[in-house]
Amino acid sequence: MGNRETGRVIKAAAVRANGSRIAFDFEDVQKHCDEQLDVAQARAREVVEDARREAETIRAAAQAEARAEGKAAGLADAETEIARRVDAMARAKAAEQLGTLAPAVQRAAESLAAERDRWIAEWERRVVDLAVAIAGRIVRTEIASRPGDVREVV
Repeated sequence: MGNRETGRVIKAAAVRANGSRIAFDFEDVQKHCDEQLDVAQARAREVVEDARREAETIRAAAQAEARAEGKAAGLADAETEIARRVDAMARAKAAEQLGTLAPAVQRAAESLAAERDRWIAEWERRVVDLAVAIAGRIVRTEIASRPGDVREVV
């Protein structure tokens, strides 16, 4: 399939346009979901790490300023306050960035589940159509081989 090679998502309209020439593979969907989740988790780790680095930069700058003032007692108080603020800022920044990531992942998962359900319904319909076509062929063959016994065949 071209989509496995390019990594593109199959759009429903494109699938309908191609008819039965495209086979649906739930493993591909699961793999794609897993890959998307891995990407989202990696991005979340990057965001947290960026926040930690930024917090460390802020902490270092605040400590340098406190040392420059030369007040031992003020330095101890400042370090405590800096640690509290840095932690709060890091948590707030991580929560903010993760807050936008989690709903996006949730929407993607819901979309994939809806698409899976649509595919299942479509393939169930196709199976019924195929069963009806097979039954029609069997009946036609029986009628052709025993034309006088039409009532019995039906």
